[in-house]
Amino acid sequence: MKKVLSLFFVGLFLVAFSQKEEKQTDLEKENLKGKVKSVTETQYRSVEKFGELQKGNLYEKYTFKYDYKGNKTEFADYNSDGSLEQKETWKYDDNGNKIEWAKYKSHGSIYWTDTSKYDKKGNQIECATYNSDGSLTRKDTYKYDEKGNQIENVHYNTNDSLINNTKHTYTYKYDNNGNKIECATYNSDGSLNYKYIYKYDEKGNKIERACYYRSTLYINVTWKYDEKGNKIEYAEYKSNGSLRLETWKYDDKGNKIEYGRSDLKGSLESKKVYKYDDNRNQIEDAWYNSDGSLRDKSTFKYEYDSKGNWTKRVSYLAQSEITKPYQIAEREIQYYD
Repeated sequence: MKKVLSLFFVGLFLVAFSQKEEKQTDLEKENLKGKVKSVTETQYRSVEKFGELQKGNLYEKYTFKYDYKGNKTEFADYNSDGSLEQKETWKYDDNGNKIEWAKYKSHGSIYWTDTSKYDKKGNQIECATYNSDGSLTRKDTYKYDEKGNQIENVHYNTNDSLINNTKHTYTYKYDNNGNKIECATYNSDGSLNYKYIYKYDEKGNKIERACYYRSTLYINVTWKYDEKGNKIEYAEYKSNGSLRLETWKYDDKGNKIEYGRSDLKGSLESKKVYKYDDNRNQIEDAWYNSDGSLRDKSTFKYEYDSKGNWTKRVSYLAQSEITKPYQIAEREIQYYD
């Protein structure tokens, strides 16, 4: 999870190009049940002693904190010696809108701060990022139509002396159902950079996106869905004729049970199969090569508390017909009730 490094710039990109999605709390996203206040997870290498599986060296520890509404308010990642590696904090307004996201360095000093402002309807109208010294490094502003659809996003890059700003503008168009059908990006001189054209099926699922770079088609993407609206295929065609294809399958509960990936020629490259327990926690994932041979397989065994959240997980890895435990993870979970 060192590896829960900030996806800050990716996140800002997605603000400009993502569709509106049904809002979930952070607890729901992380499959945590009940009014969870905090989760501390400690991961150990597993060792066998006298025929028994035991905890070895600690190599990862991290803590998540949540408010009463299920919003994540703090993440801290610790090294094996107990020292802090990084920390992130989040603040929200009374409506649950995220108004501040801050990242801290290992010694506790601020690295950067991301702040957001909203209008009376809850639409985000500004996002600004500041360095540790308080200087502005980036700012985005947003405008909306009377239906709440975002119609403009202006992005500014700023250097430390707050001069030589680089401005990029994003504009959007929508159909009568509120689906975004066009997104165009412009440079600071007003010249067109990228344009995206979207199409939807009768259920409102996005089924096609054509990407143009300076009026020339660059990438065309298509999606397919099952009857429940789960994404089952993603195909990306580039102007040079190459193809990237991904497919998914799901069980009756909506859990992803299979993922396939194809190479640039469209031939199956690999496949991953998943299994779950009754608590929707993953108990197995297996990677297969294009010829059907097993590449590797991981299995997981859990212990649960009275709320249905796991408190211990043992992970096993199977390679060349040999299965060995490789990790023991323990979670201490605190609740508001």
